[in-house]
Amino acid sequence: MNEKTIRNLAIALVVMLAVYGLLRWQQNRTFEPAKPGGFNFKQITKKNTDRIKVKGSQNYTLIKKGDKWLLNNKKVDKDAIDELFNGLKEAEVEQLVSTKTEKMVSLQVDDKTGNTVTFSTKDNQYIYIIGKQGPDGVSFYTRRPKENKVYSAKGNLGSIFAKKASDWYEKKKK
Repeated sequence: MNEKTIRNLAIALVVMLAVYGLLRWQQNRTFEPAKPGGFNFKQITKKNTDRIKVKGSQNYTLIKKGDKWLLNNKKVDKDAIDELFNGLKEAEVEQLVSTKTEKMVSLQVDDKTGNTVTFSTKDNQYIYIIGKQGPDGVSFYTRRPKENKVYSAKGNLGSIFAKKASDWYEKKKK
């Protein structure tokens, strides 16, 4: 073999090793889709929130007076409020489910069947349309108003906002 052939074989070997290394590196990389922005559930806390307005199959507003929550000037059950704020703390948008408006009805996030929930905090107002609970029981569907992207989210906010207004009242102790 002459010197030119050996050099060409060495170059080919280096190129093949580089391609092999690049392919192995690419296989080991994991791609995680970006989480959608604009869902700030964790920024809504019991401490900074003073009003929660729900507009849907029933319309009502939970108002904070001091350290108590009221609905129609009646005390709201403390456990229900704790469940709500724990649900907000645990809620996390996971993935895009649909962009089709006809699918919104079955997920209960359209303007008629969804619960439009407005959280008023000291600094901001957060508005989400909270739909039904997911089939696994530990997720729910949500979207932002005037957007057609529906997401599944981890948590129980779907069942929390499926309550009737009367379910929020403090229960009489027997």
